[in-house]
Amino acid sequence: MQKLVDVEMTWGERLRAEGEAIGEERGELKGERKMLLRLLTLMFGEVPPTLIERINAITDDAALTALAQQILTIKRLDDLVLPSEK
Repeated sequence: MQKLVDVEMTWGERLRAEGEAIGEERGELKGERKMLLRLLTLMFGEVPPTLIERINAITDDAALTALAQQILTIKRLDDLVLPSEK
């Protein structure tokens, strides 16, 4: 019986760890999007709602990083190249 309890705890721990990892990833992406929008606002003023929606829909860390890097070189908000929508 103890072996069964140990296995169940292991499964429970595994599921908990997976859930925590997913939550951490979502939190990191949310933070990256928030910082990107703050930077865009500081550099270019008010960010249009449609652009905010598009940025908030991005779930790829590399795409968010690429957008953040563009901020260093673009002159206007219209110059920002967003990833293509899927």
